[in-house]
Amino acid sequence: MGHQDELVVILNKEGEVVGSKPRKELNKRTDIHHTVFVQLITPDKKLVMAQIPQREDLPNLYPYRWGTTMATIVRVDESALGAATRGLKRELHFQRATPELLGEKMLQLPDGVHIKATCYRMTSEVPRLFSEKDIAELRTRSLEQVRDLVDNHPAMLTPTFIELWTNHLHEAV
Repeated sequence: MGHQDELVVILNKEGEVVGSKPRKELNKRTDIHHTVFVQLITPDKKLVMAQIPQREDLPNLYPYRWGTTMATIVRVDESALGAATRGLKRELHFQRATPELLGEKMLQLPDGVHIKATCYRMTSEVPRLFSEKDIAELRTRSLEQVRDLVDNHPAMLTPTFIELWTNHLHEAV
């Protein structure tokens, strides 16, 4: 079974599983789904941010914007931690990873998208290798730089990053 055919969970607005569908059939704008985010933080306390690529096979909601280091959608019969570990291995080539849970919350984003978001953090150097299909670019930013982006240039960031920053990430560094 290919990545596009793997079943992902579909939720209601309360975050309860109400069904599933193949990943390639998921409409990220209208289907409520469970996304796991991992924010890498360097030993010198900089956030490793990922620029989201344009994709034709599995379209991204916010191409060319900056977000958490890694994001993935939870599959059927997979825990949030299992999804985080899978995503870290697939997108960042981390064979062993121990992300720390920051929190989990149902989000309604300003553009109307509903998701269940589980956010993890992990201390790491910037990965030298990463999946260029899933990540266009990795860049480190200081806390001051991130605050400036959130406050003065929010259109450069994904709405989910801004929500996660407000709810969890600003305290996680």
